[in-house]
Amino acid sequence: MAHTSEAPYVQEGVLAPSSSSTSTTINVGTDIHTPTPPFLPQLIPPSLRAPIVGTVPAPQFNNVTGTPIYGTVPPAPPPVPYTPSPFFTEISTPKALPLRNTTTSTSTDSTSKSPLHWMEFKDEKTNQTYYYNTETKLCVWDQPEEFRIQKARVQVEKLKQQTSVSKQKQQEEEHIRAVQAKKKFDAMDQEGRRKAFTAFLKEHTISPEFRWQEALRYITKEGLDREPTWRFALKTVGEKKQLFAEYCTQSKSQLVIEKRRRVKRNREEFIELLHSIESLILQLGSEGTDDFRALTWIEFSQHHAIQNLHKDARWEAIQEGNEKRDLYEGYMLELTRKQQLEKNRRRQELKQNIMQFLLDDSEANRMFDGHRKRWSSDEKRQLFDHISNKIQMPKELKHSVYEWIDESFDRLRKRIVESKELERDEEKKLARELRSWLLDLFSTNQISRFDEWEVIDEKLAKIDGYKIFEVLSSRRKQRVHTKLIREERQRLRHEVIFIKSYLDDTTWKRNDLSGKIVDWNFKEFNDALTSQILTRASTRSSDESAEDSQRKMELEALVLDQSKLCKEGQSVADSITFPPYVFEVYELLKLAAKKQLLKNDGARRNGERRSSKRKDRSMNDYRPRASSKRKYDKRRRSRSVQDDRRSRSKSARRRSRSRSLEPRKRSKKDVLSLSTQQEAAKAEEVIRQARAKLQNQNEETPVETALPDELEEGEVTD
Repeated sequence: MAHTSEAPYVQEGVLAPSSSSTSTTINVGTDIHTPTPPFLPQLIPPSLRAPIVGTVPAPQFNNVTGTPIYGTVPPAPPPVPYTPSPFFTEISTPKALPLRNTTTSTSTDSTSKSPLHWMEFKDEKTNQTYYYNTETKLCVWDQPEEFRIQKARVQVEKLKQQTSVSKQKQQEEEHIRAVQAKKKFDAMDQEGRRKAFTAFLKEHTISPEFRWQEALRYITKEGLDREPTWRFALKTVGEKKQLFAEYCTQSKSQLVIEKRRRVKRNREEFIELLHSIESLILQLGSEGTDDFRALTWIEFSQHHAIQNLHKDARWEAIQEGNEKRDLYEGYMLELTRKQQLEKNRRRQELKQNIMQFLLDDSEANRMFDGHRKRWSSDEKRQLFDHISNKIQMPKELKHSVYEWIDESFDRLRKRIVESKELERDEEKKLARELRSWLLDLFSTNQISRFDEWEVIDEKLAKIDGYKIFEVLSSRRKQRVHTKLIREERQRLRHEVIFIKSYLDDTTWKRNDLSGKIVDWNFKEFNDALTSQILTRASTRSSDESAEDSQRKMELEALVLDQSKLCKEGQSVADSITFPPYVFEVYELLKLAAKKQLLKNDGARRNGERRSSKRKDRSMNDYRPRASSKRKYDKRRRSRSVQDDRRSRSKSARRRSRSRSLEPRKRSKKDVLSLSTQQEAAKAEEVIRQARAKLQNQNEETPVETALPDELEEGEVTD
């Protein structure tokens, strides 16, 4: 039994055969039988028992029930679409476009359908395809050429129909979009239309290099003139032309910016490429040494180790060789600077390690005594070997290490000086606190300010607040006390002058005043002062200053007023109460008198010491002088020259660069010897002259002699 395969626009139906195992395929709606396939020797021809087209096959009976079974007719195939006949041609007329058949000389308004001549069938038993011609009744196994042409024409016709439908649908959609776009642009403002038109130009990549006419031709050629944005965004050609000019200007600027960015990106990528092979560049530049040498562009570009880089896209992105060379040279400058910084960093780190080692190492500190300013070569070499055993360093830095050693000990010396300065600052701070504390004690009369320092120190040791000042040296504390005494002298200088003027009586010798004041107590001082004031109250010196005269008048008035209140049996001195400064002047005069006596005793001892030295020198008068020795016995740098040199005279005053003068020899004078009695008499004369000179000074400036601002014997200077 044979099946027909589905031919174009032809549908086959299957009808149940009359036999139980076979079926016949018929063409429904046609007037032909299923064609018999060509005879094959190895196959049985197709069955001829197929029913006539359009008829019902003979009934078959059921073997069980005996009921007849009828076959069914398949539905009719759909109408075959009309294919224009090749015998008709299209002729244009004013009314219509009729089709004329050149063979029959007839015209029609519609195309006539061309019958299908070849049909394709498939034998069910052999499963082979054969072809049947409905006009010639020819049945063949091979596909004829006319069948292929017929099939191709049917496919083309189908495509034309689909294309026409799609075009019509597309036109309808375009019309709808155009209407919607027109409404949309009518509702937009002018600025929105301009933006939409500019976006249209950017979207379709209209070149900014085009002129207006060139842009119009390009838009028309590409079919962009049918776009709603081009048609409805701007109404007039002038607006489109103006906005196109603005678009070109902005696009050119944007292109320039993009080009610059692209060039910058290419350069950055080229630098990144060089960074990726930095280790190779360092290896080629160092050549196995620690010193880095920058390769030139020619050496780098022609080196065999980097030939593979020429195929890299980052290398090829830059076309000009000069630009590559400039980028490479800039990179090498940066690399050289970085290597130098790295070298300096390692050097500085090594320096810090060495200097810290020298500061912490006991052996190095033992060699440094804190007072040396220079090191010998052997000591530096010894320190270098000691450091090399602890810290690994290149030997070419040997001289640098020597400099670091000196710098390290300079720092250590500076640190010692700074620590001493801090200690001095602390001492000064404590000294100021001690001064304030002493002033408080003096003001409360717990300690007399004019006592000797040894006495004051013993009293201060019994006070609790004195422990914090024990870190100060005794000399420092005595200096603070001495400064306080100077300040009191300066404050009481006028009181001392006019009070001492009462005590300088003509009945007393001036050189005995110091001794009297030292032996007096305050009562005796009070009695002497009162008697002198009462005696000299009526007299007044005309050369006295106004301030001294006023103070004397106030003191005399006080003494006279209180003397009148003296009771019977009471002395006048006991009834008088002097101002507080009188007691302070008494203590100050007493302290000055003690120092004056000590000074006189020191001058006497110094005179005796000088006289004894003179005596010792007189005993050595006949000892040969150094200049009398033979010149050949003196030490010289060279013993080959024995003559006198003109440029070096015996006397330092006579030394000159001139060689015209002979060296003048020092003359020898005889030293006269004195006896012991003569020496003692001479010493007494010197002491007497010194005392006379001192007395004259006291008469001229009594305050300066009694209370000089400079330190006297026993005082401590700063």
